[in-house]
Formats: sequence, structure tokens, C-alpha cells
Amino acid sequence: GQRRAFHLWSLGAFLHMQGRLAEALATLNRSERIDARPLTRAHAAVVKCGLGEPPAHLAQIAEELEVDPGREGYGGFLLGLIYAELGDAARSRRALQEFLRRCAEDPLERGVTLRSEIAMARARLGVRRGRALRGGARVTLQGETGGALSTPGAAAGLRARRRAAAQG
Repeated sequence: GQRRAFHLWSLGAFLHMQGRLAEALATLNRSERIDARPLTRAHAAVVKCGLGEPPAHLAQIAEELEVDPGREGYGGFLLGLIYAELGDAARSRRALQEFLRRCAEDPLERGVTLRSEIAMARARLGVRRGRALRGGARVTLQGETGGALSTPGAAAGLRARRRAAAQG
């Protein structure tokens, strides 16, 4: 059950970033029916907001995600979007900045796999590529300059080069 729910959530996240919001919401709802988690519920809420239908209990969804382990990764991105929808600019900014800092810790994989989310977070923050955030963390990630890195083959090639460099 959990594995299927994760795959459905991943597909929902992909559809969301492609702007296919109705499909994303349907997929996230299927994931939530299998394994209800704060991260999935928050992602569905963000998509609903994108459809112009914010849930009445959006603040409660944010509170649940704040105390969930998923908050530390992708949840920070979702919290930033939720807080923006709730009108809390300071909390939105903090959550999105933390998401970008975490992505900068592992720039190769996250630069490829979270490319759209990173771009959306930067746009919300008004941050250009390469500009340092407070605290000194740079937000430039490997793999975000060329469109070729969005293909699975390119990502695999990057991982292989990284492993070879670590061994050699």
C-alpha cells in the first residue's frame, strides 16, 4: 500500500509541475485514499489552491505538515506555497528558503529531480539563480542550466559521472 501511494504521489507531483492540475488532484486523492499522510494532503491542498478552490481547513493542513517528518524535505516547498495562500509572507519565505537550502546540500540529484519546484520557489522568493540566500547557502544547482538534463538518461549519466569521480 505505501509503495503504491508513494508512486501515485510522485505522479501527482509531476502532473502538478506540468500544470495538469485536475489530473494531479485526482492522482493525489487516489494516493491519499491508500495511505493518508500530511504530505499528500498538503500537496492536494496546494493543487486545489491552484485550481482556485482552496480548502477551508488549509491552516490545519499546514499545522499537520509542520510536525510531520515530511516537512523537512518536499514539505517545506508545500508549506511555503500554503503559507503564501494563507497570506503569511514571512512564514512562506522561511519555508521556501529552507527548501532551497536543503536542495543546495545535494545539488546534483535535486537539481535534476526538483527542477520545477526549485524554479517555482525561486520565483516566489524573487531569487535569481546563483544568488546567495541569507546564511551563505548558494542556490545554484548543477544541472539547471541546460534542458538536456531533464531527461532520465541525462540524470543517469550525471550519477554515473559522479560515482566515477568519487572512485577516481
